[in-house]
Amino acid sequence: DGISTSTDATPQITPLPATVKESQVQEYDVCIVGAGLSGAVIAERYASQLNQTVVIVEKRNHIGGNCYDYIDEETGIRVSQYGA
Repeated sequence: DGISTSTDATPQITPLPATVKESQVQEYDVCIVGAGLSGAVIAERYASQLNQTVVIVEKRNHIGGNCYDYIDEETGIRVSQYGA
């Protein structure tokens, strides 16, 4: 559907389609721009502590901003995506 929501603190990242039909539009209590460290924490707090529905707009395909890391498939070592 291109739009993903969650009532728990588990992030769900779904790219939006090029066009969104009116039937796909949803309303949210809060819109957070950026899923970096601050945006992710604020969104989680709004959802878990204030019971608000939240949508996050993020240009990257992951949350955490420059804090993002991953497991290197070749070595099995956790590596920072954006440097040390």
